[in-house]
Order: sequence, then C-alpha cells, then structure tokens
Amino acid sequence: EAAYKNYLQHDPKRFFNPKRIACQIINDSKGLASINGVTSFTYSTTTDDYVHTTATLAEFFLEKIKIYITAETDTKIQSAFIKDELLKSISNETGMFKDQLSIEKMANGVPMIYYNSRRIKIPFSISHCGRFAALSY
Repeated sequence: EAAYKNYLQHDPKRFFNPKRIACQIINDSKGLASINGVTSFTYSTTTDDYVHTTATLAEFFLEKIKIYITAETDTKIQSAFIKDELLKSISNETGMFKDQLSIEKMANGVPMIYYNSRRIKIPFSISHCGRFAALSY
C-alpha cells in the first residue's frame, strides 16, 4: 500500500491490480516495490501489534514517522485526527502557521499540502486502521 500511495503521487492513474506490484525483500526492514517501472524503496517497522511501511523514490528514510494508538474506531474521526497531527507537526518543524496549512485532494484523490492556498512540495503519507493511525513526511 505504501508503494502504491507513493506511485500515485507521480502517476495519477489509479488502479486495483496487486499483481502489477513487484516486491523484493532486502532484509527485515528494507525492500523494493516496482510499479510500471517506478521503483520505491520501502522501510518497515514491525512490532507485536503492527507493521508500518513507508515508501520513497530515493533511498533514504522519511525524516518523521509517528504512530498513534487510539481507542477511536470511527474512521472519520481517525482521519481528522491524523490530518491535524500532520499539520501540527509540519507547523512545528517549519514555523509555518498551522491555521494556514491545509490538506486538499487533487482531482485523482491524491492529497497534497497547501500553505496560504499554494501547494507546497512536502511528500507525506497518512493512514489509519483499527486501533492505529500513522503519519510520515
């Protein structure tokens, strides 16, 4: 899923065909995932409770990764929570005012970050499922 989300930021044509994704395991935490010739480097954290994977086009680890355990099961509330946490974190790191940051979806549904209504290039990922919510950028 991480490689698919990464791919959509570069080619907005959505698809559902897991067989198009070629995966290679390098070690317990690193791997490669290729979709239509676009290769992502994957980095995974595995615990007794979850596996969290991020994917990037460059061979480096995303700077910030935060994982939250939540009792909230309503997906709309989880989504609002993790988006707010992402914007707070970016605001704290960059000095940008949080109230001027927003997440908006492009026509293909891929979310992008905006500051003062202008798109800024901060690659990021947010996810939530069950008891967990996560962000990376």
